[in-house]
Amino acid sequence: MHMSRVMALPNFANKIASSIISAGLTLSAVDQNGLHYAVAAIREGNNMTMTGAVETIFEDATQLHRSALERLEAGDIRDAAEKAWCAAKRATDALNLAWTGVEPEKTPMTTRGLNELVRQDGRVDILIRRYYTRMGSLHGECFYLGLCDPIETTERRIRETDQYIEDARILSGN
Repeated sequence: MHMSRVMALPNFANKIASSIISAGLTLSAVDQNGLHYAVAAIREGNNMTMTGAVETIFEDATQLHRSALERLEAGDIRDAAEKAWCAAKRATDALNLAWTGVEPEKTPMTTRGLNELVRQDGRVDILIRRYYTRMGSLHGECFYLGLCDPIETTERRIRETDQYIEDARILSGN
């Protein structure tokens, strides 16, 4: 295998091929195909791992929403609002991971990621208003400031967070 052909392979395959060439060995066409099959298998495994991670985050979002509804039924609207916001954020994290391969570490990264996804694909726009509503109204105003009025609107936003999660799941392809 000629060194310029090595550059066409993915990074870890490059390292393997370079090591073989450095040792004075050659890669036959059969070996090259085997290396490509190995790379494809590793990629498929990574994709399955990422899909599992996306699903785990969506499950986390769903559980947070269930907790929000429990807190709402217990009369703790502030905690319910925060849990609903966290559920929406986690669903958005899962969407970001599904589309980019990277899970945002902090809320500003989640927000920037969502905005970038909207620029890439207009279908994601159905989430943006609801995301910012939950961030500002549920997280900022109700949870932090205790400004939960009108209560009916806040309760509706908490309850409807399940639809946000479902829409993010559909957009993620999970």
